[in-house]
Amino acid sequence: MKSMYSDLVELIMQILDYIFATQDNVRKELYAMDGKVLQLESEKNIEKGRKEGIETGQLMLGTLINRLIMSGRSAEVGQAATNSNFREKLYKVYDIKPENFL
Repeated sequence: MKSMYSDLVELIMQILDYIFATQDNVRKELYAMDGKVLQLESEKNIEKGRKEGIETGQLMLGTLINRLIMSGRSAEVGQAATNSNFREKLYKVYDIKPENFL
């Protein structure tokens, strides 16, 4: 994975060299950054996706627990919280989908 990233950075630098061939000051800045701006932006996107995924999962589980309690199935809350297969079945029963929480 790391070599793919290095290859991608190298390719981007070559493309930028071509685009900014006559602008030495821009090329020097790009080489000083060495692709780090691209890496940081991708890391931000990954972290944002993780946070959104965790938040969505929490909202889905909270909704499921609420629905179980409201339908008199409180005894199943523990199993729903600890057994992912059981939880997925209940999400289908109660029509709880990630896209409902985005």
